[in-house]
Formats: sequence, C-alpha cells, structure tokens
Amino acid sequence: MDLIVCVGESCHLNGSEEVVRCFQRLLADPEFADRVTLKGSFCVGKCSSAGEVTIRLAEEYFFTRYRNAEACFRDQIRPRLDALLAAG
Repeated sequence: MDLIVCVGESCHLNGSEEVVRCFQRLLADPEFADRVTLKGSFCVGKCSSAGEVTIRLAEEYFFTRYRNAEACFRDQIRPRLDALLAAG
C-alpha cells in the first residue's frame, strides 16, 4: 500500500520534506514493514492555498502543516491505514 506525500513546489514550500521525515520515522514500526511504502509525488492535484501539505492514501486525501504531521498521522492516517491493511 502506498502513502504518497506531495513534494511539488507548493507542498515543498509548505514543509513536505519535514512531513516525509516524520512519516519515515513513524512507518519504521515493524507493523508497517513491507506493507506500506512511503512515496513522493511532484503533484497529486489537490494544491491547498492554506499552507498545508497534501497526502494521499488510496483514494483519500489528507492535509497537514509540517508541525502537525505526527498528529495527522496518528489521528487521521493511522486509523485509515489500519482499516485498509485489515481488509487485505
């Protein structure tokens, strides 16, 4: 399963590099090994003018500021990942 962080110009300027580093650390959990792949995309087509970074998981989009990346993962992405992985 792919977790995609936009690294296009707008998201890069809004801290996508820090979001990627945070997600790399969180996805190092053995529970995700070989099950979730973190990828970058130059544009996911959901540019936000609110200073946020766009993240895509399956067909869902999530938006976060880099300083809130861990909370976004914990509160929004992790529950969705768990449900998708459980469903197979």
